[in-house]
Amino acid sequence: MEDLQGLAPQFAPFNPQQGVIVILTSNQDKDLKDLRHALGLVDVNLNTSMPILIFHDGLSDQQAEDIKGWTRRDVTLEYFKLKDTEYERLFEARGGKWYRQVAEGQVSRNYMHMIRFYAGMLFQHPILHYYEYYVRLDTDSYFLGPSTDPVQQLKDHTSFLRNISGHPAAKASYGYWWLSGDQEMVTMGFWDAAQHFMDGRGTVPNSLEGHLMRNGEWNRDIYYNNLEVVRLQWIRSALCTDFFRFLDANLLWFERRWSDAVVRSMQVFMSLQEFEALRLLVSYRHQEPFICVDHEFVSLSRDLDYPPPDICPKHGERWCSNIAQVASG
Repeated sequence: MEDLQGLAPQFAPFNPQQGVIVILTSNQDKDLKDLRHALGLVDVNLNTSMPILIFHDGLSDQQAEDIKGWTRRDVTLEYFKLKDTEYERLFEARGGKWYRQVAEGQVSRNYMHMIRFYAGMLFQHPILHYYEYYVRLDTDSYFLGPSTDPVQQLKDHTSFLRNISGHPAAKASYGYWWLSGDQEMVTMGFWDAAQHFMDGRGTVPNSLEGHLMRNGEWNRDIYYNNLEVVRLQWIRSALCTDFFRFLDANLLWFERRWSDAVVRSMQVFMSLQEFEALRLLVSYRHQEPFICVDHEFVSLSRDLDYPPPDICPKHGERWCSNIAQVASG
């Protein structure tokens, strides 16, 4: 019999690149104004060479060309049809009701599709398989001062875990910048759904205990995931994927407006030990909360000007000498 061993195709081992920054934007003027400022601050303040992957659902050729000129980094623009009309049709055919503000036209349906995108659809996209980690930013995510590469922070924490535990397979899988309580009005029913999932699957959560009240109910702690670092192999694990699919079939998701932040937080609480998640050291702002690492200062002020201030309000010291130039550029 002819030896066919030498005819077998030879594949080079696939080594995914370290990480990529992912941003989702619309073609609206406000989002693009925010994005221009955010990209400028990434250039000035984020110490990383990671490329930037921008998903969009309909930029013009001119808008795409403009965006590539707003940063010195390698930028890929990827079209993604955010509005899933088939999902909407099946959702409504099954009796699903839209979140009140969506139904009344105050909030676009695309907002709910954005939640679904970041909660799980993103990680099924083929382009993400080229990377080991992803860093999420929103169009209004601002690095206010010099900040170390978030992926490198997670990798350094992995090395620390391996050294201290003696386990070569130990890994840090999630990096976050802020943990706080979510509003009751947009989490109603989520804890019941999460409990139903864990009971049905027989899941014993790894780090949920620290986020429960005395009565055993979830205390609504969530990670603000407008900046997050995710080890992609972890988020594609069976537990994380099953939880996303379970919620994706739940009619209350779009009716109650459960955010991608509550989905991600519960994935972390269920599947990771507390030490496998890392609070990132960054000087960063998203909407009301912002944090200054150098000054050890956190503010929740709602009275901040746009663009972000170039002076730390507590210490009167400049975040970065170039931030004013970026803001006016």
